[in-house]
Amino acid sequence: MRKIIDLREIKFLVVDDSPFSRSIVKSILRALGARAENLHEAADGGDALEELAVHKPDIAIVDYKMEPMDGIQLTKAIRRNAESPARTMPIIMLSAFTGAELVATARDAGVTEYVSKPISIEALYLRIEEVVQRPRQFVIAPNFVGPDRRRRGDELYAGPGRRASDHDPGAAEEELLAEEGQPA
Repeated sequence: MRKIIDLREIKFLVVDDSPFSRSIVKSILRALGARAENLHEAADGGDALEELAVHKPDIAIVDYKMEPMDGIQLTKAIRRNAESPARTMPIIMLSAFTGAELVATARDAGVTEYVSKPISIEALYLRIEEVVQRPRQFVIAPNFVGPDRRRRGDELYAGPGRRASDHDPGAAEEELLAEEGQPA
């Protein structure tokens, strides 16, 4: 039997440059049980970065197409900043653009889940359920920072780990900082 998740204590940040779209997402979240005082919003990526510091949301729901900072740029800004208060926060991206190339770009930027527009209550709930009940390991590597892109482990694989963090959890962070020119 499937366990229904309780959204009352989860803090959300809804980021979209369309007030109407933000309103729809917030209405869906309220219908799913989220409390109004835990729903915060931002009109673009820059505003979202400020909101992250103030409200410390548990999950961000971010539109892809925004100006001046789009959802991909926002995700990269959150993930690649070692000082970010929300570096490991799940990011669910919404977009009317659903091509495989864009979904891969979002994944490679560090997006946790992807929902196509027009958004449905069920689709959003399933993505929230995924990040709450089955959180993925967070990866910090020289060319990627974000949730592990592998959805399932391969129980049949018995070979060596390929990531530095498989052997030394601090090694990947040191490699990333060195690549960015920061002291470890």
